[in-house]
Amino acid sequence: ERTFQILSQMIGRSGRHTPGRAVIQSFQPGCAAVTCSLNEDLEHFYSSELDTRRAGGWPPFSRVFRIVVQSENAVKALFVARQIHSELCSRIPTHFQDSTPSAVLTSPIPAPRPKVNGEYRFQMVMKIPPNTILPEALSEEAAAGFRNSKVRVIFEPDPISLM
Repeated sequence: ERTFQILSQMIGRSGRHTPGRAVIQSFQPGCAAVTCSLNEDLEHFYSSELDTRRAGGWPPFSRVFRIVVQSENAVKALFVARQIHSELCSRIPTHFQDSTPSAVLTSPIPAPRPKVNGEYRFQMVMKIPPNTILPEALSEEAAAGFRNSKVRVIFEPDPISLM
């Protein structure tokens, strides 16, 4: 979405006051964001993006919850992240009675920016159905049980970015 937005804006500005031309260089020239912005085809991009999100179970077809564990000690951070993962797996049902998935939780992995300000970061991402209230296991009170002076735990409902 961000790529489509920036390219569309740039292309629109290139010929706003005088005839202009936009040159785009890309490692993925066939990407929907690139082709649709070049063709000024918002409807096709929107449709393509919704299909991709539906297939992957991303918003608006689910809610996303991000858990970040960080510490100056990578071993401690990963240990606490694994504890949280184990606790969540035992407390949150993965399927409803009709066998449809109720939650998908990734294992702890290094965050996209694995070290920030001298702290190692691990993250987990949980997807739940869109109208579901967040489980009690994902509350701030639950997070407090894992926090200590050496490890920080951040529970982030509906994050803007997974970075």
